Amino acid sequence: MRIAAYLVLALAVRLLYLHAVADEAPFRHPYAGMDAERYDDLARRVADGDLALGPRVFDYSALYAYLLGAEYALFGPGPWPARVSNILLGLGTVFLVYRIAREMAPEGATADIAAIGAALYGPYVVFDTSALKTTTGLFLVARLAEGFVPERLSWDGRELTGRLETPGELPEPAQG
Repeated sequence: MRIAAYLVLALAVRLLYLHAVADEAPFRHPYAGMDAERYDDLARRVADGDLALGPRVFDYSALYAYLLGAEYALFGPGPWPARVSNILLGLGTVFLVYRIAREMAPEGATADIAAIGAALYGPYVVFDTSALKTTTGLFLVARLAEGFVPERLSWDGRELTGRLETPGELPEPAQG
């Protein structure tokens, strides 16, 4: 199964990058005033039982603060829980990109190219090894997008199968 090789490739690239940046100061202690510091503070509060987080929590992604807080409660605070979970979510995104591409273009190398691209794409690698919400959001969007790529689409009782080659192949919507 080729997807396993792409996931191993993605993991290797992320681990190499993580190894390269693990000794840098921002890895251990987020810069003051930056998003990573705010999420770290919010997550520590969640881990300590403060689920309300105050009136300004929604200036940031509350979902990520709660997820990171749960990780801190389970594994303790520090630079590693967010990065490990983001790497896992990043691998999940590579997998979802492959599945979406395979559904949309079942023949040819499209899914392979998409998975390799997602595995090696620099911003994905950086965000997958950071303590930021971007990887969580990207995974959730990919999972949502996967739901919009069914094997068969139905529009007005007519079924569309296979790929749509040109916009002219779309049936006209019913006038009503």
